[in-house]
Amino acid sequence: MFPRFIPLTTLWLSLLGSAVWASGPPQQDLSTVWSNPAQMPDFGERVPLLSTFSGRAYVNDSDRLLDLLVDTQEESQRLEQQANSSILLPSDMEPLIALLKRMDGRRSTSNAMAGFATALSHNDNQFALHFNMSGRSASRFVFDPDDEARLRAAPLLGAFFTTDLQSQVLISGALTGEAGLTYARTLDDDGKRRLGVTVKHQEIVLYQREVTLSEYSESKLYDRHRDLRRHHGANIDIGYRQHWRRLSAGLAVTNLVHGSYRGPLGDNFQLRPQFKLGLDYQHRWGSLALQHDITPQPGFAEVAGRRLTALDAGLPLGDHLQLKLGFQHVDKDRDGDAWRLGLRYQLLEAFHMEVRYDYASPRESGGQAQIQLLF
Repeated sequence: MFPRFIPLTTLWLSLLGSAVWASGPPQQDLSTVWSNPAQMPDFGERVPLLSTFSGRAYVNDSDRLLDLLVDTQEESQRLEQQANSSILLPSDMEPLIALLKRMDGRRSTSNAMAGFATALSHNDNQFALHFNMSGRSASRFVFDPDDEARLRAAPLLGAFFTTDLQSQVLISGALTGEAGLTYARTLDDDGKRRLGVTVKHQEIVLYQREVTLSEYSESKLYDRHRDLRRHHGANIDIGYRQHWRRLSAGLAVTNLVHGSYRGPLGDNFQLRPQFKLGLDYQHRWGSLALQHDITPQPGFAEVAGRRLTALDAGLPLGDHLQLKLGFQHVDKDRDGDAWRLGLRYQLLEAFHMEVRYDYASPRESGGQAQIQLLF
């Protein structure tokens, strides 16, 4: 298990020591349009059409909740079969009681993202049409103390049914789908200052469910008519980027229009403006990139709000291949800090492919893949 915090000074020095060996052409990444509209690559007329596809998934089951739920399901089925074929003894109930108590308060989380963007350039103006979906979910087990009494009474009654148990898994999730149009413009002749604006339509899907053990064993985890609430609206992102000789800095505000949306069980999802900072240092020996959430991402019910800080660098493996190294710190969330390891193949200044693996612990990890094409 990695520590929750590693001093940023130590991290900067270690990655800077690695980055001095990096090489390759400047990295122009259209996927940054989702975090800062002004970060849209400025190719001018050199690239008439540019498209990118990106996907990410991450799962945290460090509490072993998913495995324990399977063990509980199997133990419950064993007791039901034993009650139908022979006599239940008080000692037969102890393993299930211990499992339920052991699971109390344990959690699992996940997050995922998929997106597509295509960009066109005309003189100093850049436009991008993009679609993306991103979501986070979390589960928590709540033990009902009365279940212990129900289980101890089962041998006296001579019968046991999983439906008698009232312990629950609380499941929450928030999914945001966006279709947006981004406009970015260079503000001066030397291209050092850029401003970008995104106008987008949003669909926010909120999922909540209280699942008993019997429903879990019967795979009744999802009912789109009962467990979902959909909300629609328009929103705006705005971003600014300042470029110096080797350093660029960007500041973005996403979701300028505040919204409060109610979930199926009454919890509110607060969509507030989020401020993001980005720093990028480019040199002939490589690059360093820092991304930081100044304000946190919103939470919903069991999904905690959180703030991310990520630092990435690269090592050359050839003229067009880079080894990507990075670290992500998670603040105010149940997910752990993660190391990032990836490969990037880049040709010219616009085409690239990249894969990345994120590792926090043996039971908490994820990955990302992206390809960018020019026509």
